[in-house]
Amino acid sequence: MRLGSRIPLVPALSGFFAVLGLALAAYLLVTVSGDQSGGGFVAGLAVALALVVGTTSLVALGEAILLALSLRRSDPTGWSRRLLEAGALAGGLASLFPLLSTGFVFVTPYRSELNALAYRAIGPLFGAWAVLTVVGFFAFVAGGVWHLRIATRGSRTDA
Repeated sequence: MRLGSRIPLVPALSGFFAVLGLALAAYLLVTVSGDQSGGGFVAGLAVALALVVGTTSLVALGEAILLALSLRRSDPTGWSRRLLEAGALAGGLASLFPLLSTGFVFVTPYRSELNALAYRAIGPLFGAWAVLTVVGFFAFVAGGVWHLRIATRGSRTDA
């Protein structure tokens, strides 16, 4: 395998985590039913959660794709590369947290010690999801702006 045809680790992991988040969003949308106790309110909350998780996972997937293209085409260095990679990785990890929190609740036996722990972990995991989503997005945008600024400044000095 040629060295130039490899996919770097950070965009690959971030993209994989984002696809897992999209799969969770699709699963939530498919399994929503208004016939359960609680009716339409619970179904509406599940749809809202699925749409938010799907949107943030789609943004994380876009970050991973843009990072892979950026590394392949222009090879950013220094702080721009660090910010781009940190933003993409934070977005990918943020896509993983809703999957972990909901999966942990559904996998553990009902009314067990682990199930109680899972319900206590939902809040911090969703908080970490929100923080990582915002931090990852802004870090990625800052890295992209920094890289474009360096690239345009370098092209002006060469001309």
